[in-house]
Amino acid sequence: MSQPSDGALSPVPLMQLSMGPYAFKTLAAAVELALFTRLAGGRRVTVEQAARELGFQHRPTDLFLIACASLGLLEKDGDAYHNSALSEEFLVVGRPRYFGGFVRMVDEREYLPWRRLTEALRDNRPLTWNEDTQSSLFDMADDADASRASASARKPPWPWRCSVSSSRPDSAGGSPCCTSSPRRWATS
Repeated sequence: MSQPSDGALSPVPLMQLSMGPYAFKTLAAAVELALFTRLAGGRRVTVEQAARELGFQHRPTDLFLIACASLGLLEKDGDAYHNSALSEEFLVVGRPRYFGGFVRMVDEREYLPWRRLTEALRDNRPLTWNEDTQSSLFDMADDADASRASASARKPPWPWRCSVSSSRPDSAGGSPCCTSSPRRWATS
C-alpha cells in the first residue's frame, strides 16, 4: 500500500485494508465452488454457461465472475471467462501445487474468529484454536478436516520464510508451519 508520489495523504490504503474481506471471501467461494477446476485446461465459459453449471441466477453469476476477474483469478476474452495463470497453477484440484486446501482452512477455521481480535489481544489467547485442548491449530479432531486443511501447510511446494521469535507474532497463535523448532513461525 503506497501513498501518492506527490506526498499528499490519501485514505486509499485504508480503504484497501477495509475491503480485504471481500477479496478473500470471493476467492474462498470460488474455491468452494471448484470454479477453477471447472475451468482447468483453458476451458472458457460465458456468464450464462457458468450460471447453469453453478445453479445460480444470471446477476450474481455475472458479479461473481467480474469480481474473480478483477482480483486476477480469471481473465475475460470477449464474453468468456477462463482461469488466469495463477489460478490454473494453484487453484485447480489435483495439481501438484494446489493451494485451495489452505484457502479452505483459512475460510473454515480462521476467518470468523478474527472478528474477535480485540478480545484475543486483551486476553492473550489464540483465536483459531483452543489452547486448553489442542496443541496447535493443526491438532484437529476431524481427520478429514485435518488432512484437507493442513496438508499444504505441513509441506508447502513453495518456499516459506520462517522467523525465530521469543513470542508469538500474533495473538491468534501464529502458524506452526515450521515444525522443526517450536519458536519458528511461518510468515509467507
